[in-house]
Amino acid sequence: MAFLSRLLFATGTVLLLHAAYSCLHYRSLLRELEDSGLEETQADESYRMPRDVVLETGMGFVMLLLSELMQSGSSLQPVVGPKQRPLVAPPYQSRDFDIYAARSKAL
Repeated sequence: MAFLSRLLFATGTVLLLHAAYSCLHYRSLLRELEDSGLEETQADESYRMPRDVVLETGMGFVMLLLSELMQSGSSLQPVVGPKQRPLVAPPYQSRDFDIYAARSKAL
């Protein structure tokens, strides 16, 4: 699992870096076209990013998310229901939750 997580992390990082480079390259090409006197009718289309950049960004984000979820999978604690353990704050913190526990018994 650790190898797959690292592989996903590396691949996602490379995809995001490549998408950023492609975006910068696309913008530089648009500036060159504007400087050369291209028609103004294509100016509205110039603000949209190419589909491959958007797709690459999404795939990179999903890979990084899966990688982080796989790494933290064993450190997550299970949720314990209120019937198994009373809802009280630790003694070193405020005792505000004790009032909640007392009110729940009244209901």
